[in-house]
Amino acid sequence: MMEQRGKIALLTNGFSRNAAEERIGSIMKFRKKSLISMVLAYVLVFVLTAGVLTVSASASTLTSGFINEERAKAIALEQVGDGQITLCRLTYNQGVAEYEVGVLTSDATYLIFLEARTGSVERFTRDSLIAVPVQQHSVQPTPIQHNPAQTMWAGNITSDEARSIALGHLGQGTVVRHETKKDSYKVCVHEGNWHYDVEVFFNGAIKKLKSREIMTTGSKAFGWNQSGIISFDSAAAVATDRVGGGVVIENKLDYNKNLGLVYKVKVVIGQTEYKVEMYAASGSIYKYESKYKP
Repeated sequence: MMEQRGKIALLTNGFSRNAAEERIGSIMKFRKKSLISMVLAYVLVFVLTAGVLTVSASASTLTSGFINEERAKAIALEQVGDGQITLCRLTYNQGVAEYEVGVLTSDATYLIFLEARTGSVERFTRDSLIAVPVQQHSVQPTPIQHNPAQTMWAGNITSDEARSIALGHLGQGTVVRHETKKDSYKVCVHEGNWHYDVEVFFNGAIKKLKSREIMTTGSKAFGWNQSGIISFDSAAAVATDRVGGGVVIENKLDYNKNLGLVYKVKVVIGQTEYKVEMYAASGSIYKYESKYKP
């Protein structure tokens, strides 16, 4: 009791009784507000913590049933044999979860898309690292024909060899078109519902590979019955015999709704380009034209 009176006396020193009571009331209100603030702070911490836990739980539920990144990387490496992982991320393609995995090998870069739940390969792209042809003794080879847009060099592979290289690289498929470009052959290959464009340097190295899914609808679909037709080599021989030699720069198997399967072959002699079209079943020519290209 004496101690409490002493505290009150200390608080009221120099004040009237009313002033002292007001001061004591202010102190009590301050302490009450501090206590309320502390309680609100604890409540806020609890709510934020619960929210983080909820988000974490939701993220875990969203990815349940998916293969993990390490498994996705392993599957991608199995597809290319060996290499270095450059990218691995989970994406969504039209609502379907996919792993997008990038792989760098000694001669190419790959981008492989895997179905996130099963790990199956949905599609892939491959870009070859450009190989620089080796010049021996710094002697330029002699050109075997003089069309500036289609210059080829003695000692390089033929278009038939380019087709074989392209098919060997893919493993299987049917060549539906090939053409000669400035520094390479372009070979188009069809396999199932996929179409591949393989570019092969004149020295035999793969320059580039692109793939796309084929929509098998309409008269231009690739679902043709190719039994009973002549080969690409036979079509090329028919065309070159008709024009008297030359270099085949394009040999295309196509479908005409009135004529059926046909070959369209382009041959170059000097600066003249010939276009020969024939029935694929018999090799009989139904269209022939030439064009001078200065």
